[in-house]
Amino acid sequence: MTLKSLVGAVVLTFWGVMAVQAQSFHLGLEAGGDAAYFENSDASQIQGSHYGLAGGAFAEFGLGDFAIQPEVLYIRKGAQTLDATSTFVVDYIEVPVLLKYYFGLPVINPAIFIGPYVAFNTLAQAQNGIITNPSSTDWGGVAGAEIHLGALSLSGRWELGISHVTTDTNIQNRDFLVLLGYSFI
Repeated sequence: MTLKSLVGAVVLTFWGVMAVQAQSFHLGLEAGGDAAYFENSDASQIQGSHYGLAGGAFAEFGLGDFAIQPEVLYIRKGAQTLDATSTFVVDYIEVPVLLKYYFGLPVINPAIFIGPYVAFNTLAQAQNGIITNPSSTDWGGVAGAEIHLGALSLSGRWELGISHVTTDTNIQNRDFLVLLGYSFI
């Protein structure tokens, strides 16, 4: 069984169990942008930010003031050299699972969240540079805050990659995302 199959099976099982237990259920789409960069000792000359797009779908299973929110997102991460002569782009299909806490305010309902993610590399390319041996997966953590106004949500999140971007360097992803979401269920 491959890692992708195992993660898929775990996610589907988790969604099924949560759907039975949930007091509320929401399904929706979200889209926005991100500012990403590489960090660590091998990234000393590649510390400029790369701006990209992000978007995907989410399911939220509410349990009182808490909720579990698995997502499937497309995210374009990367970096550029400090002198902006080379740009590095890495596209991912990312699967975060967020634990959320809602403050329970009546009109604008804020929430905070934290959780892990696994991301599957779909493209690694460079303009005026080389990305050799890109890693097929990226593991990391997510933390952020969100506000809800009816079916709309606006979130800001920080992602901290713990895996190496390539198999032959000591470089990790760092990313800040802003996403606008719409819950249609």
